[in-house]
Amino acid sequence: LSKNDPGHRVARQMLARLYLLTMRPNELRQQIIALDAMPDKRIDTDMLMLYCIGARTRWLQKEPREWLENALKLDPANAPVRAALAQTLVQSDEREAARKLLAEAPQSSGTSQWPVTLLQIEDLLETGGGDQAATMIGGLDPAAQNEIRYWIARGRILLEKNENKEALAVFTDAMARDPLHPEPVYRVARLRLQAGAEKEARGLFERAELLGRLNLAAKRTLENSNIQ
Repeated sequence: LSKNDPGHRVARQMLARLYLLTMRPNELRQQIIALDAMPDKRIDTDMLMLYCIGARTRWLQKEPREWLENALKLDPANAPVRAALAQTLVQSDEREAARKLLAEAPQSSGTSQWPVTLLQIEDLLETGGGDQAATMIGGLDPAAQNEIRYWIARGRILLEKNENKEALAVFTDAMARDPLHPEPVYRVARLRLQAGAEKEARGLFERAELLGRLNLAAKRTLENSNIQ
């Protein structure tokens, strides 16, 4: 698909994810360069993190976090960069620093701040703020729906409302949108287990665990590789 339609962003993003998981950094870098050259510069935060990892040698061997910090100094209004840096802080168990960074985001009358807002919604879901998260997600730019984390957050909001049937539909759809992401698979597995479908749930749990290990191994491999 990416060959027949070189401007197909979603196809290239999925191909980049596959190259990440199969530990092919040179091919990953080619896809990232192609994405960066597209007229539409909007890029989801997962892809931005891949960009930082995949192209790290072009920034004097700097770690993705350092590159993101420098990028944000140059462009404080860049919401995807701010959100990606906040994600990095969360992954390093620096949640308070991530909250501060998100709170310092420049106010905008438009909807371009959705990457920042989405992270704030995820934080609310972690801290018992499901009602506020539900209100905020309704006001997100439709562009947020291109990121799998939007659908995971929407499913979690439905779970907090005990709307399990609707949550199952959302997480199942999320699995189809991004077959390589472990969380929707895990969420579906839990819901199927609760419904008594033990055999199906067991297979889904195994799949989620495998995807989680693949993502972690691929990330570590790229972080330790020298990409030419």
